[in-house]
Formats: sequence, structure tokens, C-alpha cells
Amino acid sequence: MLRNNSYSESEPKQSDNQPSKEQLIIQKKLEKVEEFVSTSHNVPLTPYKFINEEEFFSTMDEVWDNLDAAFDEAYSILEEKQRILQQAHAERHSLLQEAHQEAERIKNQTRIVQQARQEAAQIQTQTQQECEADRRETWEEIQKLRQKTESECEQLRRDAEQYAASVLMDLEHDLKEMLKVTRNGRSTLNPNEGKETPQKPKPKRKAS
Repeated sequence: MLRNNSYSESEPKQSDNQPSKEQLIIQKKLEKVEEFVSTSHNVPLTPYKFINEEEFFSTMDEVWDNLDAAFDEAYSILEEKQRILQQAHAERHSLLQEAHQEAERIKNQTRIVQQARQEAAQIQTQTQQECEADRRETWEEIQKLRQKTESECEQLRRDAEQYAASVLMDLEHDLKEMLKVTRNGRSTLNPNEGKETPQKPKPKRKAS
């Protein structure tokens, strides 16, 4: 079987990660194929080589046998990566939901605090207004009570003055009557003493 010499110039690619057992086997088999080709005799005046077909295909069969295991491992790695990505996506989604719920909770708490502050301010304003209204009402009641008390005191003063005037007038009348009786008694005892025409008593004034 003939093969182009340019194959010997190519270099196998190596993974950045540590190769698995199957990859190492495949790599060694490919190196064996490369060595097998490079050590084969050249066809004169051509870029081709003579190779042992049976040995070449035997080596390639070994490569293919190990490729199946390598593919299975690659599929397993891809599935594991997919599982990790799905798990990371699920965790990210869960974290986003928790963050959203926490933000909503904080927002609700902030709204509750603001509402409580507004209600407290309204209650304070209402209380101040009620206190001011009670103060004005109390002041008005005090003024009314003071006016009523002053009016009653003035009426009592007038009634007291009228009563005192009436008592004094009665006392004056009684004194005049007593004076008259005294004079009459003296006239009876001393007929010649002070003959004076008795004066009529003044009429009693009625209390106004």
C-alpha cells in the first residue's frame, strides 16, 4: 500500500487536559502508525512508500477499537458537563428567585415602614388638632362660666343691696315708731313739757 510522505510531517494534537487511558492508547497507536509509515521504504522517484498492508490495518483496527471507548468517555464527559451546566443554571435560577423574593420582601418592609410613618404622622396631626379643639372648647366654657359667675355675683350684689335697703328702711320705721312712743310716754308723764304738735309719721317706703 502506498502513502504520501507528507503524513510524517504532521504532529498529533494534544488536549490541554490530562489525557485519559484510552486517549493515551490511541496516541501510542497513532505514533506507532506514524513510525511504521516513516520507516517504510520509498517508491523511487515518487512521494509514496511501500508499507505492510496487514500490519498497517492491524494497527488501525487497534486504534478503532480504542476510539469506541474514547468516544464513550467523550460522551460521558459531555453529559457530565451538560449536567453541571443544567445544575448551575438551576442554581442560578434559584439564586435569582431568592434574590428577587428578598428584594420584594425588603421593598414590602420599606413600604410598611413608610405607611407606618405616614399613619403615625396623621395620628400625631389629628391628636394635635383634637387637643387644640379641646383647648379652645375648654377656654370657651371657662369664659362662659366666668361670665355666668360674674352675672350671678352681680345679681346677688343687687339683691343684697335691695335687702339691706329694705332692712334699713324697716329699722328706720321701727325707730321712728319707738321714738313716737317714747315722746308720747314723756308727754303723758309731763303734760306741760314741750307742747309740740305731733308730726304725722312718714309713710313707709316699699322696697324696690
